[in-house]
Amino acid sequence: MYVIIAYDISDDNKRNEIREFLRKYLYHVQKSVFEGKIKNEDLSYVVKWLLSKLDENDRLIIVTLSFKNFKRVILGKKFSPNLI
Repeated sequence: MYVIIAYDISDDNKRNEIREFLRKYLYHVQKSVFEGKIKNEDLSYVVKWLLSKLDENDRLIIVTLSFKNFKRVILGKKFSPNLI
C-alpha cells in the first residue's frame, strides 16, 4: 500500500517527535508531509501511535492508495528517492 500523511501540529516538541517517528516508516517529502510504501500492519501501528499523541488542536490527514492505476507526478523541485 502507498500512503501520504500530512499534519498540522502547533506544539514544537510534539511535532518533532512525530516527524522523527514517521521518518522510520516513510519518506519526509515536505515540512509536514510524508509518503511511501508501507505494510498494512505497520500502518495500523503508525495510526495507533499517532492517535495517542494527538489532541483536539491537532490535525492529521492520511491518504491510502492502491498501486492499481497509481501514478506519481511531481511538479516543481525534484524529489530524489524513487518511490515507485
